[in-house]
Amino acid sequence: MSVDLVPCTEFPAPFHPIACAFISDPTLCADRFPTNARFSKAPAETLDALRPPPSQASIGLLLQALLDSTSEGELTSAQRHHLQELASGSAVAVVTGQQVGFLGGPLYIALKAATVLTLAQRLRDLLARPVVPIFWVEDNDSDGREAGSTYWWHPEGALQWLTAGSEDELAQPLSTFARFFPPEGIWRAALQTIISELPGELRELLSAAYRAGNSWSRSFTALLQWLMGHAGLLFLHASVARRHGLFRSVVEQALFRIPQVDAALHHGIAQLHGYGHREAIAPRQPLLYFHTTEGLRYRVRSLPTGEYAIAHRRYSTRQLRELFSQDCTAFSPSALLRPVCQDAALPTVAVVLGPTEVAYWAQLRELYEELQVPMPVVVLRPSMTLVPPQLQRLLDHEGWNARRFLAPWQELEPTFLQHLPAMQALEQLDSDLQKHLQRWYELMLHHVRNLDPTLVPSLGATHHRIEQALHRWERRFRAALRRHSEVLLRHARRAWSLLYPNGQPQERLLSWLQLLVLCGTEGFREALDQAATLPAGFHAIFTTPTATTAASAVSSLSPTGSLPR
Repeated sequence: MSVDLVPCTEFPAPFHPIACAFISDPTLCADRFPTNARFSKAPAETLDALRPPPSQASIGLLLQALLDSTSEGELTSAQRHHLQELASGSAVAVVTGQQVGFLGGPLYIALKAATVLTLAQRLRDLLARPVVPIFWVEDNDSDGREAGSTYWWHPEGALQWLTAGSEDELAQPLSTFARFFPPEGIWRAALQTIISELPGELRELLSAAYRAGNSWSRSFTALLQWLMGHAGLLFLHASVARRHGLFRSVVEQALFRIPQVDAALHHGIAQLHGYGHREAIAPRQPLLYFHTTEGLRYRVRSLPTGEYAIAHRRYSTRQLRELFSQDCTAFSPSALLRPVCQDAALPTVAVVLGPTEVAYWAQLRELYEELQVPMPVVVLRPSMTLVPPQLQRLLDHEGWNARRFLAPWQELEPTFLQHLPAMQALEQLDSDLQKHLQRWYELMLHHVRNLDPTLVPSLGATHHRIEQALHRWERRFRAALRRHSEVLLRHARRAWSLLYPNGQPQERLLSWLQLLVLCGTEGFREALDQAATLPAGFHAIFTTPTATTAASAVSSLSPTGSLPR
């Protein structure tokens, strides 16, 4: 398996500026992520201060929440072992997480999961202490369009948007944990679209995970359980953690200490401004949502009158306190508060984050301190593009490099035409002709001025008409060459649609499930494992070796004799 590393600043979709500074600016990193600097100097001492032994009561609640998030019968021996370590009270956790994704979600979700497994083992060796990997399944969120859709690549180069419901259904403010697959619906059509492309084991997996009556979050977890459960990755559904009251204390403070919370956040934003960076998320107080018994989620809004609003109802401070005391588990955190809730519920020593997450975590140091929750070590997840073996054969045949395709198509297409031999010859002849034409005009201008100056305007007009005629002919020639090169461009666009689909990083758009099929299970897992060991700040392009488990879905991309050379 070959790897080509692209610096994050050179990637066509550069990492967030704060994520780049997290890698390259030690001063900013030490200021905004103080635990990183302390841990690198004295890991054991930092860990002792970071995570004192938890109470038996908190351990019991956490264990029950973890068990409720994954069916008891599905737990692997490695997962059971990690639960036993947590039960002992001596274990700490490495955590990552993501919102629920349809059909497993984008590639970076699998990449996060693989990275947290690798990091947990590294810290276990370093600290000589149990370190368990945990994936936080964010299913309190109500963004149905993001959680209920994905893109699927087809060999002819088309991207199909697959959804679990209609636009109206996805637009409802319904929490993901409360979304279930009906007996019939769009989700079934989506599965039928792809099921024939999957090998037998994955067909069975998908049919078992996505069935009528199952929730979106359970289906999502089932796929990750198949991919990572054998390695001991534990899952915690945010909705389960909320209902078990695992972050009640943080939510209560965020609700009734708004001035202090707001001041802490704005202090963090001011510090970022001092480094020349804008905040990634503007805080809107209070940092909370409210969930109805039907599963609908509404933001809790603070009004200029001093009242609060949830949907169309208004509450005084006293009434909101009463609502909270009646059912504190109906409240969940917004994006800025969620990390603190997560690390209050879990014995977190380190978190694996994406570039955008790193950007808004850079605002949170003062919030962690205000709410008296230890801020963990922050690790930037790897970034990658996968090149399936069949596609690599095409690239090799044409002498193309995968890195070349990581660009918008409107920028990429002209480069293929420019490098055609006929186009190169045209450009050389055109350049020579332009020089001769300019030389002719200059010589004639000298003679005409001496012979009859009144002929100068007509000479200029003639020169202009000849240039225009040449430009028109050149455009016609380029159009003819383009028609002649349609096969080449079609193959190039197919390759581009897989490597940089819709002009976006592959890891953010395509389902990891499909990339596993295209690369083969072994090649896919090997690429994830290698990516988790690479240095931060690079985008890795992995060429996976040919494997018998790889699907033949891209076989139509194989080079043929009809391609123009």
